[in-house]
Amino acid sequence: MMMVNLPTKVAECLKRLRSEHHHYVAVKVIGGKHYAFEITSKWNAGKKKSVAVTGYLGRIKEDGTFVPACHRQNVGPAAERNNGPEALEDKYDKTILRNLSMNGRMTIPALAGRIGLAATSAGYWVKKAEEKYGIRYFAEIDTEKLGYIGYLVFVKFNDKIPQYEEIKQSIENEAAIQLAVLTSGEYDLIMYVLTTAPRDLAYLVYNLRANTPFSKYPSLWYTTANYFRSHTIPLRDEFFGLLKGRIWHRTREKPRPSETDITEREHNVLRELNLNGSAGFGDIDKKYGYGKGTSRYTYMKLKEKGILKRITITLGKLPLKYTSFMFVDIVDLSLFRKARPQLLLEAIKDTGVVNKYSLANETWIPESFLMVMPVFAEDDLIATEDEIKRKITGIRFRKMLVTKMIIGSFCFRKFDTAYTNQHRLLVEEYKLINESMRTDYGE
Repeated sequence: MMMVNLPTKVAECLKRLRSEHHHYVAVKVIGGKHYAFEITSKWNAGKKKSVAVTGYLGRIKEDGTFVPACHRQNVGPAAERNNGPEALEDKYDKTILRNLSMNGRMTIPALAGRIGLAATSAGYWVKKAEEKYGIRYFAEIDTEKLGYIGYLVFVKFNDKIPQYEEIKQSIENEAAIQLAVLTSGEYDLIMYVLTTAPRDLAYLVYNLRANTPFSKYPSLWYTTANYFRSHTIPLRDEFFGLLKGRIWHRTREKPRPSETDITEREHNVLRELNLNGSAGFGDIDKKYGYGKGTSRYTYMKLKEKGILKRITITLGKLPLKYTSFMFVDIVDLSLFRKARPQLLLEAIKDTGVVNKYSLANETWIPESFLMVMPVFAEDDLIATEDEIKRKITGIRFRKMLVTKMIIGSFCFRKFDTAYTNQHRLLVEEYKLINESMRTDYGE
């Protein structure tokens, strides 16, 4: 094994590999290329002594990049040529994205076991996926447990639509608004809002119409309650300014917090994890002057209460053509009830590296089923519309295309649909699919 006179970058990579492995790692030069091997020992009964056993890890490129081995039937440099990283990207991407969507704080060793790779190789593929897809880790929070109701607000302008900057100026400082997009079709503007009571929503809408640039544009506004129990929209950091109002302070009249109250520590940990779901607990402790382990303990309590569902991910780099809002309005309830299971099956279709629908939920006024679909090809949207119209009876189909994001973002991820409300209904109410063992995504 050649371990001297290595290029600087190769030597640095080798040093890192040695620090990550329990056994000794050496490099062999074959055809001018550097291949890393892990050296272990095995007892040989015939020779009555331990003998060295080498296991191929992968190639170290001249720039210090480590290319993990495929670890299939054949190993070594020849196997790498036949089954390079490019040939495995799709397979590993889907597994990695599903696990991180369900538990963004899953450890690399745990993830490696699910992929079937060594920890070093798994770490490489995770980092590659993070860079390729622009992965952001954030806290998926059950806002209902904090006392907030979700509403969709639809706006149709009569004659002229405000300029983008006017709309952004009107809404960006409203902490209750988590998402706002311009759309083409029946509505011009769609917003997702969180308030603690319907009157707060009414006040917000009135304030926007009366005291912002919206006042110059005649328009019609519609609102409907919406609960994304199986899906999520990332919360803006501004929301945590509102959430401060839910922080419990001990008083004689209120010696204990209510179900929708949170402590200051819970607020701070939620906020930090919403900004960066992979943030270290030690760093959070240090930032707020907490004792060692305080943030981790608070994190576990938030999960126990159900306020923090999970740390999840959203993909910021996707070759999207556009995003489409699709409404399946119920016109004939008797016909729709028979076809509803087919719509639920459509909502949990598992395709590609992200879910087919980033949102799928029932709405009211009018009574509809809303689905938000990331569209990668024009034909995909046309085919989906045709299939829904063919399979689902007693409905009216409407679609609106997102033309511009104003504030907030959708959550594009690979969520396990066995954990959705639609899957539960198909199992328990319609008996259409068999209940299967759910994957445990615990840390």
